[in-house]
Amino acid sequence: MPWAGRVSSLLPRMTALRHRIHRAPEIAHEERQTAAAVAAWICDNTAGGLLPLAEDVGGTGLLFRVQGEGGRNTRQPVGSPGAGATVPSVLLRADLDGLPLFEKSGVPYASETPGRHHACGHDGHSSMLAAALTLLHMHRDEWGGVVYGLFQPAEETGTGALAVLADSAAMATLQQAGGVGRAFSFHNIPQRPLGQVMVRSAGTVARASTGLRVTLRGVQSHAAMPWEGNNPTLALASLASLAAGLPRRHAATAKSRGEEPPLCTLVHLNVGTRDYGISPGVGDLGVTLRACRTTTVDTMAAEIETAAQAVAQSQGLQYEAERIDYFCAAINDAASTAIVLDAATRVSRVPAVEMMQQPFSWSEDFGALASRWGGALVGIGGGLQLPVLHHETYDFPDELTPIGTELWVQVALCATGNYAGDAARWAAQTTQELGAGPAIS
Repeated sequence: MPWAGRVSSLLPRMTALRHRIHRAPEIAHEERQTAAAVAAWICDNTAGGLLPLAEDVGGTGLLFRVQGEGGRNTRQPVGSPGAGATVPSVLLRADLDGLPLFEKSGVPYASETPGRHHACGHDGHSSMLAAALTLLHMHRDEWGGVVYGLFQPAEETGTGALAVLADSAAMATLQQAGGVGRAFSFHNIPQRPLGQVMVRSAGTVARASTGLRVTLRGVQSHAAMPWEGNNPTLALASLASLAAGLPRRHAATAKSRGEEPPLCTLVHLNVGTRDYGISPGVGDLGVTLRACRTTTVDTMAAEIETAAQAVAQSQGLQYEAERIDYFCAAINDAASTAIVLDAATRVSRVPAVEMMQQPFSWSEDFGALASRWGGALVGIGGGLQLPVLHHETYDFPDELTPIGTELWVQVALCATGNYAGDAARWAAQTTQELGAGPAIS
């Protein structure tokens, strides 16, 4: 039976898992019940044959290892393996966390927890990976190599991948099990044809970003005697103006590199109340900074922090700054993209492949894993009518589940060298047509 048929035979159970996770979303670093549901599902569907290699990874995540026993990998996968990999191996990553949002999708399996919603499709990502690992285990006599499955916590806050990499016990377990050759992750993309694969040949595929909150503290006073206090409103307004103008200062450099210009979004400005008798003494400004390069985001944040410190000192204000939800750029390498292209040709339900000319505008903390092991972040179209990510009516499309699951399987087989020649052909074509791309940080 081809892989498509095997995926279809598991589809009702995959869908049930996805609905179960959707009904009980958990936010970043709280995903214990979600992880338990995934582990139990995999255990049940492999008759207890596939159990986690490690639990509580990065706090609440899971790590699985599937060993191929067929020895059919006739060549090393294209490109050099990641540091420390001793066998053809690949890590497939899915995210577990939901969002602190109220759901209004109206589906019968909608969130039963007020203020929690799987509005980014992580329930679908996890269900597809659980099914792919199950199928690879069930048919492990047909292929060779090692496939790791990482169910990662806290993608939405940018802290989950870093927590996984900082988990010394999990990293030691990975190394003892043979190491990781490269890593891959999928993300559903609303309002694109169902199953269409979106990938960049090399370079940034999801932008670096950080939130930055600046707090200025003065002295509150009566509005009739503002000189008795120290009102930070004008200082905060000047910082907001400076921050809004930063992208223009960095646009020329980005353009010279063929990149989209940086972005600064003013997301929050809070000072004073609607009490017209009070001159406020404290306020804060919140911005989100995005760019194709992590270094550009770091530079813009430092410029705002320096300006804030200077204005605070000149006006006798106390100053605090905090970076929140920090994401490094997610960068694809050409060899990993070649593997994705090879895999996509083997999935008949993938209607097309789009070679992206610019990165996604949002951020993804998979960038930290790709920085460690090399790899690729891949977009998969969720359908033209699917609401945008993080919308109150969003619900991952069940129609995408079998396509993504089969693509996971094929990426795993291609990345572990089970098909000779084709990935190398794609690598050569990708490099020739689009260039391997510069090293980006």
